[in-house]
Amino acid sequence: MKKLLLVLLLSPVANLQAQTHSSEKLVPYVRPIIGTQRMGHVYPGAT
Repeated sequence: MKKLLLVLLLSPVANLQAQTHSSEKLVPYVRPIIGTQRMGHVYPGAT
């Protein structure tokens, strides 16, 4: 029972330590017009 309690208490700490913050900007890789050509039937603007 003590081991289970210890694992339950330490697992959030391990999860927080495993998270990394990316300094790379991913916005230039986004292609907002995907799916709008050749019968894609997707409107790229707000509806």
